[in-house]
Amino acid sequence: MGITGITREAGANPCLYYREGSGGDGVGFGDYATTAVGAYGWYGSPIDWARFLVYFRFDEVLSRDTRHILLDDTRRIMGFAKWRNQRRGTYYGHGGDFKNSSDNGFRGGMMGFPDLVDAVLLINTRGAFDPETILINAYHEAYA
Repeated sequence: MGITGITREAGANPCLYYREGSGGDGVGFGDYATTAVGAYGWYGSPIDWARFLVYFRFDEVLSRDTRHILLDDTRRIMGFAKWRNQRRGTYYGHGGDFKNSSDNGFRGGMMGFPDLVDAVLLINTRGAFDPETILINAYHEAYA
């Protein structure tokens, strides 16, 4: 897939994380649990996650049948969700967040749209916003 930067290690120079609206210097990884591989254990750039989405879309990661099982699972075991009956069709995506005990952290989301557009948004703060909604709104605005 050309992905060389995703790891389960935080890295030598990880970015700082902020509370929404804070003007401070931010907080480092500190007490993040970096041993869990999965929903909160992989670190990667938006480009690496976009590459994953492209390969996922074209069944280069999993078979077509397996991809459809993941996308149609109402239990969201793998974290994927579908947004049906949207303005431009059906969208799919995955979102997540991460925080430490001081409530600093990040939010992120990735979306696949029906016209072969894939998008990733990683934000180094937490808050009441929803990255998938931001991506959907931006996608709709692009066609407004």
